[in-house]
Amino acid sequence: MTNVAIIDDHDLLRFGLKTVLAHSGDLKFVGERPNGEDASAFLKEVGADVVVLDLRMPVVDGLAALEDIRANAPEVKVLVLTTSDVEEDILAVHRIGVDGYALKTLSPREIVDAIRSVVRGEGFLSKEVKAVLDSHDSSDELSAREREILSLMAKGLSNQDIGRMLGIAADTVKKHLRHIYEKMNVADRAEAVARAFEKGLLKVALAAAAAAFALAANADIPSPIFGDAYTADPAPLVSGGRMYLYAGHDADDADSFKMPDWLCYSTADGTNWVSHGVVASPTNYSWAAENIAWAAQCVERGGKFYLYTSGRSKNGVRSIGVMESDSPTGPFKDPIGRPLVARTNGDIDPTVFIDDDGKAYLYWGLAELYIARLNDDMVSFDPSFGTDGLLVPGRPRYYHSGPWVWKRGGKYYMAYSSRKIPVGVAYATADAPEGPWTFVDWFVQADVRSPSIQVGLADFLGKSWIFGYNYELYAERTPAPRPHRERRSVWMLPMEYGADGRIKEVTW
Repeated sequence: MTNVAIIDDHDLLRFGLKTVLAHSGDLKFVGERPNGEDASAFLKEVGADVVVLDLRMPVVDGLAALEDIRANAPEVKVLVLTTSDVEEDILAVHRIGVDGYALKTLSPREIVDAIRSVVRGEGFLSKEVKAVLDSHDSSDELSAREREILSLMAKGLSNQDIGRMLGIAADTVKKHLRHIYEKMNVADRAEAVARAFEKGLLKVALAAAAAAFALAANADIPSPIFGDAYTADPAPLVSGGRMYLYAGHDADDADSFKMPDWLCYSTADGTNWVSHGVVASPTNYSWAAENIAWAAQCVERGGKFYLYTSGRSKNGVRSIGVMESDSPTGPFKDPIGRPLVARTNGDIDPTVFIDDDGKAYLYWGLAELYIARLNDDMVSFDPSFGTDGLLVPGRPRYYHSGPWVWKRGGKYYMAYSSRKIPVGVAYATADAPEGPWTFVDWFVQADVRSPSIQVGLADFLGKSWIFGYNYELYAERTPAPRPHRERRSVWMLPMEYGADGRIKEVTW
């Protein structure tokens, strides 16, 4: 269930939208305001996942509220719903950054569909808004080199492949892409290619280019490693000569995020996997809501295995819990009878790192990064660390969620999902486990075929491996055309470092 808040000064609209939400089945109304005063604090208070925001309001208008939300509650998705199709308003909203811009001429059903589109990360623009944005792109100013890169990108080539073909570095390709996106007023590859075809910038016939793109996409996208279930949020653990992989389980009938439990698989050779089935569920907790088995990670210490999980408490608050077991495949039990963390709407995606000196750290957070040092019992915090046991070191550049921390060559690394749609994976480094963390680069580029991604990493059998997810198993099982569904599948690829310790780009 997605929590929706409304900020609009029209009583009748708020009443009508609340009525429609009540009958949607997947969207839950959690609060309303008649203006944008203290918008971010209000959204955090009610636990909103998305807000429907008007622009023209008394006291504090929508633009001011949007700036407040982006600065202080960036995890909340924003759908602007307004009567204004004025160019000045559209461009102002676009500059601040928004997930969708809809006009109030839409029907109630169309508004709900727009909210769902925003929730899925696909965005939404009314046609009048899109027309204004299109009129302000500078596609005609693309240089010959930028057009060349755009053409190769339309064929599905990676940055590395484009660089090899043109005799330039992959980093140079990235710089060109940033200029292309800025000139075309787009956010990603797919949007750039679509805009280029619309404006006739690509010489290749549309059908032929689409076929080439599909062929290249299918050729390099990694295959799912598990075919028995939809899986997401992979978290590897190496123990006793085997590699275990924990994954959230997307239900077979999931439309949005319906995740009933956590699954576990293991391998001795990195190729042949054994399924251990369901090893834990939110129902293992007395306090957790069902069907919200979000990202989790298992670590081993002192002969015990600790599974750190994220989801929601029964009162709707996002929470992190911990279970323990004598075996990596369970059964896992709740040793404390309450959430380990349940403070804000950003308390998700836990990862644990145990340093060489035996000190263990828990990292987590949506939009903001949080760190706590665990006591030796692994189920409580050291109150002497940070402020009352919590450190907020400042997030690395582009940080959004899904941290994963490890150490190599005396340097601390953190991979994380970045703040863009589709989502790529960036990494930062530090000289100490608590930071400060410095952004280095993206090493898993965003791809329109997977609007979200979260990774886990492990060294096994002398190699480094990265696990992520895509939607290929759903595509294999569902004939086209198919609607977007959160039915994901985990993949596994090798990962390499340069001599300077930089992570080489993973092509997926």
